[in-house]
Amino acid sequence: MDIEKAINQQPSKLESKILKAIFKNNQAILDIIDIIDTKSFTIGEYASIYEAMVDIYKHDDAITPESVELWLANHGYMINSDIIKKLYNESYTSIKIKKTAEILKELYQRRQMLVSIRNILDQEEEKPSSSDKILEKINNMAMKSNDIVSATEKNTKCCDDINSFMADLDTKLTQKIEDDSMKVGINTIDNELGGLKRGKLWVVVADSQVGKSALAVQLAVESMLRNPNINVSYYSLEMDKEECTQRALANITDIQPNHIEDPRKYFIKFDKETSTYRDYYKENKDGPMVKEFKRILKEGAQKLNSFNFHIDDSADLDIVSLEARVKKNNLKWGHTDLIIIDHMNILCNGTPSEVVGLMDLAYGKLKQMAKKLNCTVIALHQFGKELASDPQRFPNIFSLRGSSAPRHYADVICGIYRPCVYPELIKINPDLKDVCQLIWQKVRYTAKPDITNCVYNGYRFEEKPPSELSGKILSGKTFLDLDGNLEVDEDE
Repeated sequence: MDIEKAINQQPSKLESKILKAIFKNNQAILDIIDIIDTKSFTIGEYASIYEAMVDIYKHDDAITPESVELWLANHGYMINSDIIKKLYNESYTSIKIKKTAEILKELYQRRQMLVSIRNILDQEEEKPSSSDKILEKINNMAMKSNDIVSATEKNTKCCDDINSFMADLDTKLTQKIEDDSMKVGINTIDNELGGLKRGKLWVVVADSQVGKSALAVQLAVESMLRNPNINVSYYSLEMDKEECTQRALANITDIQPNHIEDPRKYFIKFDKETSTYRDYYKENKDGPMVKEFKRILKEGAQKLNSFNFHIDDSADLDIVSLEARVKKNNLKWGHTDLIIIDHMNILCNGTPSEVVGLMDLAYGKLKQMAKKLNCTVIALHQFGKELASDPQRFPNIFSLRGSSAPRHYADVICGIYRPCVYPELIKINPDLKDVCQLIWQKVRYTAKPDITNCVYNGYRFEEKPPSELSGKILSGKTFLDLDGNLEVDEDE
């Protein structure tokens, strides 16, 4: 075979089609960014133009002939502007761009393999060996190369290398294992579940106004406090960015979100001596209380600003646009460690028959996203009318409309139970007003923890030892009958 000729074959048409498609639809770059890079191009000018396009898109600018020319000039590339204009004017449909990129990648891999074959033959010219030996070298090179997909067989044999397995076991026993999971300050999550593990999909289910968003913001903030260099993306389809920011600041400063939104409320306090409410801000606007309040909030805002915490409150997201947004953000920041979607019911809005299909598609995408990006994804899921027939209003995942999707794809399912949000329930059973629980309904990779008893202060959950009543509820000694009345097991 003519190896030199094969190596020098230039797939210029494919490369130009890629660039033309990106000019036509800038968003198309997200479909190929994981498939090819500048090494896949054989034409130097095209490789430079592609590099410019990626960087321009990364900085949220439009990819146009003018922006590409400016980028190339600023980075010292001398490329004829006619080449760029020709690519722009001869547009290529972006629908086929992914397939084109896959072909281009395979051609690059084949070129790499041919280069390796040529190197082997060059060595054989200096020190000849038998044809069988040459073929064996070529075969070993092709099979071991991680770059040559077409010539690589994936090893599927379980425990095929016992020596390597035992060496890895000795390393784990004798050396400290690096834990890349994200801790959040809740004992059950950090110790029993091992933190927020990468590649896992979490689903938090609860009724409205129970605290899903509060828990999600708390997990985001606490993970960043313990891992300052991580990137966190919070996609809020319900709250606006300002409200999310206030909740995040509350977790850092311990100042209630409504006091951050309306600071005057913070200074109105009850005076026991006079049995009246006093407005300390009105009494002394430059007093020590006001100065301390401002200092705490300023330091909290600076701390929050130092994190890579991004809140996207776009109201028109669906699962396709969300996936594109995640890809783009991952391109901009290098790597996303934690993704939170608040909440799935808005993301997958539609008729009852449509919701089931949308949920299945969305949860499948989120699971793929967690594994492919090696990050943790937390999806919030709200009950609709499913709890109305349950006198205890217990967050049972099997009651969810389209529940097979989260149950099928999730690695962890956590339900939040706070009976105090149901006045009719507390009226019947006043003892339930202080009950606040995280209920672990599914854990795929380890033993399922017991219910976590918490105290909720309006913006964060604090774990606590179980009280006598909640302990009885957990063990089944105390329960609600069909009429919502508190019953006690007589045998106990």
